[in-house]
Amino acid sequence: MVIEADVYDSVFSGMVSRNSEGAVVAGNAGGSGAGIEFTESNVRRLLDNEPLASAAAACLDLAWQHRGLILG
Repeated sequence: MVIEADVYDSVFSGMVSRNSEGAVVAGNAGGSGAGIEFTESNVRRLLDNEPLASAAAACLDLAWQHRGLILG
C-alpha cells in the first residue's frame, strides 16, 4: 500500500514504537518516527539485517520485485 505522507502522519501519529512482536523500524539507525522509504538499500537492509518473520520477508521481497506495478 502507498500512503501519502500527511495521511500516514495523521493516521499513525499515536502508534507505539515497540510491542510484544518487536519494534518499528525507522528510516535510518537511531532515526525518529515510524516508516521507511521504499528504496533498494532499505529493503536490502531489512531483508539482510533485521529479524523478520519468514512471511514478512517474503512479502517485502515480492513487493520490491513488483514495485513497478505497486507504485505505477
